[in-house]
Amino acid sequence: MPPHRPRRRRLRQPWTCIPLTTTAQRAPGGLVLHVSGELDLDSAPTLESAATAHLGALPSVLTLDLSRIAFIDCAGLAALLRISVHASYSRTALLLGPISPSVARLIALTGDPFHT
Repeated sequence: MPPHRPRRRRLRQPWTCIPLTTTAQRAPGGLVLHVSGELDLDSAPTLESAATAHLGALPSVLTLDLSRIAFIDCAGLAALLRISVHASYSRTALLLGPISPSVARLIALTGDPFHT
């Protein structure tokens, strides 16, 4: 009887994430920060740094376009809340929108922490 050879297992593809990118665009009365990718524990500091840098210019309105966010977790939500605090200290109105379905779902689950 031939020796037993273990079956070869197919290796799974490694988990790939979509890197977070930000692009700023001047808009009437303020600035729009277009955000795309995954907003999670790894990428939240990137968004915070970008938003804080643009808040340093003291725009009257900062709009976060989150329509291209593929995934957001609680760390991403915490980053958005910290950006909201920074905006209020710099007397900048922070607007969220448009937002992706994943962002909308997380905001709905948390009771809309951005509604004042």
